[in-house]
Amino acid sequence: MLRLPSFNYLQPKTLKEALAMKADAGPDGMFVAGGTDLYPNMKRRHQEPKVVITLMEYPNYGVRTDVPSALA
Repeated sequence: MLRLPSFNYLQPKTLKEALAMKADAGPDGMFVAGGTDLYPNMKRRHQEPKVVITLMEYPNYGVRTDVPSALA
């Protein structure tokens, strides 16, 4: 069984805080917003961030709600 390497898991309360955490972590930090790729890649040692910053507090991050849907 592959196990995750050691890392710090940060849970910011605001997007501004998340960006500051990433700036502090530099190239050793990565954002995660679901983990469908990052965690398996970490287990295989394809990616080895020392700091993982969750964006789970922002469920619509990157989704624009002010634009009409093409499917509507």
